[in-house]
Amino acid sequence: HSFPTRRSSDLPILREGVLSNDRWLRRESFQLAIAMKSEQGMALLSEMLTDADPIMRLWAARNVIAQFDDTKLLPILSNLTQDRFVTIRCEALTAFAKRFPQESQGKLNMALLDGSASVRATARFWIKAKISEINFAEIYRISLTEPVVKRQRAAILGLAETGMASDAGAVLALLDAPALSVRKAAIHALATLDGDHYLEQFMTALTNSHPSISNEAARALT
Repeated sequence: HSFPTRRSSDLPILREGVLSNDRWLRRESFQLAIAMKSEQGMALLSEMLTDADPIMRLWAARNVIAQFDDTKLLPILSNLTQDRFVTIRCEALTAFAKRFPQESQGKLNMALLDGSASVRATARFWIKAKISEINFAEIYRISLTEPVVKRQRAAILGLAETGMASDAGAVLALLDAPALSVRKAAIHALATLDGDHYLEQFMTALTNSHPSISNEAARALT
């Protein structure tokens, strides 16, 4: 398939391509449509921010960040920081920090407890750029008691990324947490922070009936 011209009259055809079931055709049509920078193309751009294809959403997000003015962009960025695709969340946080420094702090703080290591690292980078003396490990220590399982897991992993060997003791009790994801994160954190001192715990977890726990223990021992 190819499109030899890029006239505004082509947009209905390109839109049909974007709605196709053929992934290659959808992506090619979308790239051509947004390259026109027309009003219809911008409308399509906004529409694709919620597309099922993460690559289409990423392309749309990058173009929106580059082309939309601050008034239009701010509410869109808020949604993009919650996107399922990690790369989109990272790029949205970066855009927030660069273009909306006053409004970004809350989003960056929330992202410290994101489920993705890349998003957490992005948030720490931009917070550190504004507050050079911040102690991220202390934030994660306090957050170990988060009532929301996903955020508690992120706090454990964040502490593993920023803490010291002495922090392992605070994580130890979480090996018996009800949530499997929290127990897995605790094993990973212990291995990262002070693995040599917790071989017995890893050996015990190795025989756990839940494969996810025993697999994490095997990685820790490795």
